[in-house]
Amino acid sequence: MATVMATSSVDEIVQLTDKLVMDQEEEWEVNEEQTSEFGDKSLVGRIISKQSFSLGLFRTIFTRMWKALGEWKVKIMEEDKENNYFGLSYQSRGDAKKVLEKQPWLFNGGFLVLEEWPNSGQWRDARLDKVSLWVKMRGFPLKALTVNNVKRLGNMAGEVQDIIWNNPQQIFLNGYVRIRIGFPIMGEVFVGRFIPVDGGKRWVQIKFDKLHLLCFNCCVWGHDQATCTKVLALELNVNA
Repeated sequence: MATVMATSSVDEIVQLTDKLVMDQEEEWEVNEEQTSEFGDKSLVGRIISKQSFSLGLFRTIFTRMWKALGEWKVKIMEEDKENNYFGLSYQSRGDAKKVLEKQPWLFNGGFLVLEEWPNSGQWRDARLDKVSLWVKMRGFPLKALTVNNVKRLGNMAGEVQDIIWNNPQQIFLNGYVRIRIGFPIMGEVFVGRFIPVDGGKRWVQIKFDKLHLLCFNCCVWGHDQATCTKVLALELNVNA
């Protein structure tokens, strides 16, 4: 004969079950030190190229470029027609830092951008949406050549990552300042703008030390003008 269990008894069983599950979850071990140690020596990379990229090709290209480093390991994290993501682990924090600071790494038909392994431990938390480049800013009038103005213009172009301002006198004599900017990969490239000075306007130019597969047809990273499929369009903007 079937029996009907009291509602209070059912609730008690549910509570006991929930408590048991919670107790079991709390018993799982967490090793933050292990995550930190791995992250300190590891990077996440993204290939910017229209070409397909195999693991073997990656090893061939970058073994030559990184021959001064110790042993390193690589794994394809995800790949599709437009993006190839790689996980990289090095023997030391120093090796990982050297590779990170010298990016982007240019090769025939593309380049590699990198980020530190995210603190979360999950590679997908890396943004990998910028290409970091050193540029010169030229055209600032002396009275307007300040750190704050340089940062302001740099942040219009992307993300200011570093400014060399250790010798202001030399900077004033040279008429330019060197700054490292993270330019958005998917955005059009910012090359300068007019700034107001003494009731007029002065053009401040961003001059790239090196250009890594920048298309001058559509102003987008990752391919050159010869392989661009977009129609050339010119637009006059009074500010930039």
